[in-house]
Amino acid sequence: MSEKIFDAHIHVGFCEGQVIKHERDAFYSVDTVLKYLDVHQIQKGLVFPFPNPTISCLKTNEYLLQALQEGKGRLYGLIYFSWKENPKELAKFNHPLLIGIGEIHPSFSQRFLSEFPFELLEIVKERKWILLIDSSVSFYGHPKYVVEFAKRNPDIRIICAHFARLFHREILELSRMENVWIDISGISLLLRDHYRLAPPEMRDFSLKNDICLERVLEYLLKHFGEKRIVWGSDFPFPRIFGKTEDVDFYINQEIEFLKKNKLTSILGDNMEDLVNEVVIKAL
Repeated sequence: MSEKIFDAHIHVGFCEGQVIKHERDAFYSVDTVLKYLDVHQIQKGLVFPFPNPTISCLKTNEYLLQALQEGKGRLYGLIYFSWKENPKELAKFNHPLLIGIGEIHPSFSQRFLSEFPFELLEIVKERKWILLIDSSVSFYGHPKYVVEFAKRNPDIRIICAHFARLFHREILELSRMENVWIDISGISLLLRDHYRLAPPEMRDFSLKNDICLERVLEYLLKHFGEKRIVWGSDFPFPRIFGKTEDVDFYINQEIEFLKKNKLTSILGDNMEDLVNEVVIKAL
């Protein structure tokens, strides 16, 4: 078991002409991501664009490829998928550091899984790509669509992001799917902000708005096992909303907690294993 850290959930952005038009855009730059990794002594990161209905899917993925090349071998990427794009166009994005599909247009919700384009599905299977499902699909009540998709496609590895937003009874259905992993990215801030939305029997994970990581991990380990949990920061999304100090504090807290409890496989090894299968296939 290594001590290396692999952040499984980082956003990079696309700026038209690669020019920072707004102060907020700087948070999404490759330089900012690399500095963040250095500050927290994180060796590798999985990056993907944040969903934005106004941006070009193809241009965003071109920017993503450039970001990976600038990442000095420390970044892996997930392409951005939009329903209006031709799957054949997305198929052109084939690079050893691209390991799957990440964000989707924020309005797609369950349609993303129930009507997943056949051509793109074949590409995912052929390349052994990972499919990361962010909150636009996995948010409240949608796990049933993930379960149905996982059953139909047992050879596709699925990562469900933001456990805190899956903080309800349906999480147990996901735990029965052996091809589903849980990403606990931004778990401290999300639990702090969303725990009141959880069913009553689960609210004691958070006490007086303080995060009880031990209870959360105990619950996750019981139902998913250590090998199917990956850690991520959701960097830099929370910072945009003025939570910069909280973000740095909670990232350090989560890393130290997992190390102290000898759960370093969640910090790095599990994501490394998922990535290696894709990389080996690409060679």
